[in-house]
Amino acid sequence: MLDVMLPSGKGLAVVLHAYFDESGTHEGAPILCVAGYVAEPEQWKSFCAEWRGLLKEKELDHFHMKKIMKRQGS
Repeated sequence: MLDVMLPSGKGLAVVLHAYFDESGTHEGAPILCVAGYVAEPEQWKSFCAEWRGLLKEKELDHFHMKKIMKRQGS
């Protein structure tokens, strides 16, 4: 596979695990923003375990910043 991507045999191929989210894709949005995090698989496993623990502690099944901002009147 790498010989197809890098036919000269020179270069570097990297596989990354990343999660991205977007904002501003709705009609009339003046700005589009995409943000993300890149980490090794073990780091994602650790993060997910901690995140699930926090959600459980707060008795939430999910978290969405959009809902928090609406509560604050933004």
